[in-house]
Amino acid sequence: MKLLKRIAFYTVLALIISALWVGLAFADDGALTLEQGLAWVLGGGGAGVLTYFIVGKVSFLKKQESDYKRYWSIGIVCALGLGAWGLTMLMGYSPVPTTWRNGVEMAFSVLFVALTSSQIMHGAIDLRQKRLNGF
Repeated sequence: MKLLKRIAFYTVLALIISALWVGLAFADDGALTLEQGLAWVLGGGGAGVLTYFIVGKVSFLKKQESDYKRYWSIGIVCALGLGAWGLTMLMGYSPVPTTWRNGVEMAFSVLFVALTSSQIMHGAIDLRQKRLNGF
């Protein structure tokens, strides 16, 4: 029964992430383009999801104390989000900000989505597991 609940939880989580993937999971031809992948990283929470899995898989990061792990994850998610945004501008998929204010607003938007999505992943998986196991 516990296994079925876990499978159902991860299935629903995958569906939510796919829906956030800017319709990418349901694309007409099923092909993933660089532009669509970058759109997911930027607006679909992909930077946060990728950071969550990077922090969970890289042995150096797994060994860190929780405070330092949080700082690493914030740095990684910011680098992924801003890097993807820079790549979209370089490739011509998104416009280059015309004023410094537009740049600041877009950077804030990118970082807010990225940081929020990584915290949602952490809360949905890690904190839930700790709560179920009685801390």
